[in-house]
Amino acid sequence: MPTVFRPDYLGALRRLSRKGDPGPLVAAMARLWDFGRLLVGSSFESLRCRLEAANAFRDDDSAILRF
Repeated sequence: MPTVFRPDYLGALRRLSRKGDPGPLVAAMARLWDFGRLLVGSSFESLRCRLEAANAFRDDDSAILRF
């Protein structure tokens, strides 16, 4: 789970548990799957660089997950 995407994921879980609506969670998981399938690297360092470029490690509210 990219740090920057955690609030979206937790919000989707809350929506499911409070309102019984699985739609946001399904959408969040699909977005994570799309992001994860693009993570290919020949080394740890190249993969880390890709994750940093995607804002995966950011935890401020202004950052978004980039593909």
